[in-house]
Amino acid sequence: MALIGFHKQFADAVARGDKTQTITKRRLHPVCLGEYLHLYVGLKTNDARRLLPPRPCSYVADIVIQPDYTVFVGGDTIGPEYLEEIAKLDGFESGTAMLAWFKKTYGLPFIGQIIRWIP
Repeated sequence: MALIGFHKQFADAVARGDKTQTITKRRLHPVCLGEYLHLYVGLKTNDARRLLPPRPCSYVADIVIQPDYTVFVGGDTIGPEYLEEIAKLDGFESGTAMLAWFKKTYGLPFIGQIIRWIP
């Protein structure tokens, strides 16, 4: 069981099923394929709320975003088409918007995991 917390800006998209993946910082106990994900907004607050019933993890891969915006997934450099696909699944308008958000929110380099679930 993995507890996944979302920023408020993504909560509605998760609840509607428009956002079916998240990219999170690397965890002490990384999420595993098939593990059930508990999707929440407002964790550690009195306003915490579950966005969906538990969902099984359908895909997981390591991701690294370098300061020069080179992106590695599973150790391989990805191209612009795959970056756009990842960005859309994650609730962003474009790959450029996603990279800018990660730079502003976490700084670069960013090391984490892509986690997808069955809608």
